[in-house]
Amino acid sequence: MKNPHKFNKIRYNKIVKYKIKIHQRGANQNEIWNKFSRERLITPIGLGIVGLLLDKTDFKKKVDAVKLKDNENPQIKNSDVAVSYIGLLCQGKSDFDDVREMVEDPEFFTYALNIKKMPSSETLRQRLNMAGKKLREIILEENIKMLKEAKVDLTPCIKEWIPLDIDVSPFDNSNTKKEGVSYTYKGFEGYSPIFAYLGKEGYEINME
Repeated sequence: MKNPHKFNKIRYNKIVKYKIKIHQRGANQNEIWNKFSRERLITPIGLGIVGLLLDKTDFKKKVDAVKLKDNENPQIKNSDVAVSYIGLLCQGKSDFDDVREMVEDPEFFTYALNIKKMPSSETLRQRLNMAGKKLREIILEENIKMLKEAKVDLTPCIKEWIPLDIDVSPFDNSNTKKEGVSYTYKGFEGYSPIFAYLGKEGYEINME
């Protein structure tokens, strides 16, 4: 990062010292001193790599070229919306409302993902609903391009044969009111998307 101190925004008003006493059976009382500092710890720092990988493709340019009905000149670019959601998925989050955590810290997330502006959860939901399947082909093409640009190694399973694993992965959406939820073979209500993974490393190349 250019300036790690740039992100020291009103996290702590002052340095606090406190003492924790630990009592151990059969041992003397120990004292441990801890100190809060103004240094910022950023858990999702790996998103910087995600941003760099995406910049090796034409994903942003192609997504911005997609014209959506009633939203041909958006204030927040399609690429900012799409990349923000990719950033969520890379953190293991899929709910649109989860983007609020990123909106509260736009300085880091816009820098890491190399986007101009973080979308609100409402914008994220509306824009992706508008896009529907229009971005699917772009995502698949640029995903393959990204793997090629990164020159990933594909480990064969037998001799020169590279495995392509295709399987269903049921998601548990019990007790929700989401559309299309139905009974899965796992014994709960949910979705059953199909994923395709390449190589023993398991690079995702397609999904339903």
